Amino acid sequence: MAGQAWQRPVKPIPAANQKMLGQQVAEQTIIAQASAGMSAGRIGREQDEIAAHLLNEAVTPQGERFAREYDWTARALVRDLEEMEMGG
Repeated sequence: MAGQAWQRPVKPIPAANQKMLGQQVAEQTIIAQASAGMSAGRIGREQDEIAAHLLNEAVTPQGERFAREYDWTARALVRDLEEMEMGG
């Protein structure tokens, strides 16, 4: 019993928060990659791999929501970077 005193029940993260978390993680990752000098094309390829992994490994509806939002956000940000690189 003493070992269980620190354990708390796991509360599910609301769907809206899961989506927001997916957005934030994608944004932070892409900002770091762009700041490191990676091209939009390379970032896009890396993000495709990350999103595919997240989507394949998602086993719960919450994980799927996170992965889909990550993927959508990453694609939008990569498109913006590509436009910036082309001078648009």
